[in-house]
Amino acid sequence: MSVTPVLQRDKVTVAAVLLAAVAAGVLLGAPADAASLVTGRQIKDGSVTGRDIANGSVTGADVRDGALAAGDFTGLPPGPQGPPGERGITGPAGARGAAGPAGPAGPAGPEGPRGPQGYLGLPGPAGITYDNIAKVVPADGVATETAWCPPDTTALGGGTATAIDYYFTVVVESAPADHGWGWVATVRNELNFPITAYTWVACAPVS
Repeated sequence: MSVTPVLQRDKVTVAAVLLAAVAAGVLLGAPADAASLVTGRQIKDGSVTGRDIANGSVTGADVRDGALAAGDFTGLPPGPQGPPGERGITGPAGARGAAGPAGPAGPAGPEGPRGPQGYLGLPGPAGITYDNIAKVVPADGVATETAWCPPDTTALGGGTATAIDYYFTVVVESAPADHGWGWVATVRNELNFPITAYTWVACAPVS
């Protein structure tokens, strides 16, 4: 062993016994040979203490390997830290907690880029005019009326209606009249009093 241990008091080792025997031989004036040395059997347990051993007199060569335990050493600095151990296995996932309250609304994001321009539609007709004509429909009777377009215009659409919603009024006909130059409507009145029906037409120049 290369480290010189420091023995605690009241600890008896083989090396301490040998040193005590040598000391005893010197005090008695006997020659320090193998025949006159005091053995461990001749020393009472606990009679040699740490005070009887000079500092540095016992070296690693005087101590048998394995004869000393960790408790026999004092004053030694701690050794270097060992390497970290292997990482343990991951434990099971815990139960999911309750959902927290909703946070406040964040600020509005920036405006996105403008999309591409759509296709240009076909130009609509210009100069649209509307015309209507009233027609009295007798009680329990039928009446037909035509709303004509101005010159050089054509009917784009039309229809008929009454000023009041009469549920016993039936539209018999509603269609373009005379090659689209107007709109014709026929109304049947199933009530016992006369009503007024209005035939209307939308007209515009069409090339």
